[in-house]
Amino acid sequence: MKLTKSNSRELTLLHALLHGDSGVGKTTSLGTLPVDSTLIVSVERGLMPLRHEPYHTVTAKSWGHLRELAQVFTDSRRADDGSLTLTFEGEEVAGIKILAIDSLSEINEICKRHIIQVERRALISERTDGHTDRVRGVYDDLMTVEDWNVLRTKMTGFVSAINHLPVHTIFTSLSDWKEDKKTGSVMRTPALNGKMALDCAAYFDLVMYMKSNDAGERVWQTSNTGAILAKDASAALEMYEETDWPSVFGKILGKPKTKTETTKQAKGKGK
Repeated sequence: MKLTKSNSRELTLLHALLHGDSGVGKTTSLGTLPVDSTLIVSVERGLMPLRHEPYHTVTAKSWGHLRELAQVFTDSRRADDGSLTLTFEGEEVAGIKILAIDSLSEINEICKRHIIQVERRALISERTDGHTDRVRGVYDDLMTVEDWNVLRTKMTGFVSAINHLPVHTIFTSLSDWKEDKKTGSVMRTPALNGKMALDCAAYFDLVMYMKSNDAGERVWQTSNTGAILAKDASAALEMYEETDWPSVFGKILGKPKTKTETTKQAKGKGK
């Protein structure tokens, strides 16, 4: 065991999940992150909203690529300021403090395809002693109960591994309606399969839902209303925040107010 302080950098790294409908501006919001210290992982899609900024970017098109990503961070070098130097195919990228992955819902689909097209075929080959020239049926691309359990295990393992890296992490995700079979309630959650859609908040400090308010402005909802899955473990944010990552980071990780400042602010509100 390692003794440390509760305000040490390794214990105050922010792990965030931003979900919302397609086109609402989740990827665009990543453009508020510092260019030099952010690595963006694009999962099977482009980064057109960020085309005017030179962000360090890698593309992950398979489950194997995502596993390689974790290994790159494991093999990284850490500087005195906590930033990392990463190596991708012999090319070094220094100064990385933030990892943004766009998007978790796409990773969910990649994981399903990997289970069906790679792992299941390998298992069939093993069971049939290499003879896999059987006639394929219409159900070969459907997930079995065992497959769904494997998917949950792989997805929770991946998210947990990424959020244990020594950097701030941000995931984006599409949203979907999800029914809680225990309560019958319907909630807006990240577009993930099974219980992962409802349980994913346990792996993040911050879960925000991006939407348009009554004035037509895009905002991030940070509190769970019963119909929207959201979470603010820091208790530092307002119910609705502007779509700006530095602002959110500043409120959560910035210098806390003194008791005197808090008292003065409370008195001011009472006037």
